Amino acid sequence: MHDLRNCEKLKVAVTCIAASPKKRIIAVGYEDGTLFAFELQAGGGSDSGETQTDYRLSSIISARHGGHDPVVSISWDASGSALLSSSSGSSRRLKVFQVLAEESELSDFTVINDKLRSAVAGKWCPIPGVRGCPYMLLATGERDGSVKVWRLPQPESEKAASTDLLIYNLVRHTSAVSQLCFSSDGLVLCSGSNDGTVCAWSIHDGTLMTTT
Repeated sequence: MHDLRNCEKLKVAVTCIAASPKKRIIAVGYEDGTLFAFELQAGGGSDSGETQTDYRLSSIISARHGGHDPVVSISWDASGSALLSSSSGSSRRLKVFQVLAEESELSDFTVINDKLRSAVAGKWCPIPGVRGCPYMLLATGERDGSVKVWRLPQPESEKAASTDLLIYNLVRHTSAVSQLCFSSDGLVLCSGSNDGTVCAWSIHDGTLMTTT
């Protein structure tokens, strides 16, 4: 078994953890509202002379979600270039961070965060943006029962010019939307509400496909 060394904030409880889909980077949320990203790095062999590789976690970037309430969930987009976090308590809200290669911190994705003040749930589309279509899709569940689908430019994308972020505003539920999931091909979005209903939406045109 490999040792994971050099972890920081050992006296603050870890509340959530998520691995990047593209790199050996692990994002960690803490009880005090902070976020850290650790890179899994290979060092030399063990002191005992065995041939196995000694790994360690090195802190590379950090950020504060906002306030001091615990970070309760974090998730990477499919490209590994953006991180969605959610906090609990009085400052409960969603927040998106960009991960830029040349920066030493998680950058606040201000253009979208200003629009997420009423969101209570979020989910990334599992299909990453590709060349010619350099966007990430993010669905959010709102307190008023609506579901919003956002199109976010990928960091460092030359073709991601300023455009309307909101693709769809989907209305059917009568209470807050607390659960979201995409189909594996990214073409269907399902939403679950506190009113007990589940809806399936077409990402192709935003139509309601079926509901319970």
